[in-house]
Amino acid sequence: FPLCCVAHFSTPGGGYIKRYNPFNKIKIISILSIVIIINLLIFISSYNITAVKIENYLINPTNNFTQSIMTFANNNILVVILSICIFEIFTRIKIPNIKFINYIASGTFMVYLLHDNYLFYDLWGTIDWISILYINIPKFLITLLTVGLLTFIFGILVYSLYNLVIKIFLKYKTIFLKD
Repeated sequence: FPLCCVAHFSTPGGGYIKRYNPFNKIKIISILSIVIIINLLIFISSYNITAVKIENYLINPTNNFTQSIMTFANNNILVVILSICIFEIFTRIKIPNIKFINYIASGTFMVYLLHDNYLFYDLWGTIDWISILYINIPKFLITLLTVGLLTFIFGILVYSLYNLVIKIFLKYKTIFLKD
């Protein structure tokens, strides 16, 4: 299965993988290794880029020093490979039918809708991520996980509110709709 084809089916790719199962002979440990290696390479690259920018600033402090965290477009090959690996991992997990898990899974789309906008980007931008990362890596990781968890909880709460509004609407639909 050529990787050049992977980049051309971003959304329908899940259906293709589910139907034809091109990765069925690949062991789960190999897929997990790919995920770990790509994340390590991104971490090392980010660290090296930051170190070079700091050294250049120390050599010539008259230049403006602006540091940012690396971002990747959705069609970046690393993002596509990681997405496929994570999709493949989750297709192999056998999860029993648990009502709570199903509810959380249903709410993840609301989480996605809520967090992928300028309001949340601005909220996350109020935290000085670079300084926290520079001063204390464990604190950076804890802050990142806390903000991510709070975002997820907020999305699930909004999803619950959405479900409540739908239930109220359906119960009293004669008030809102014509016969």
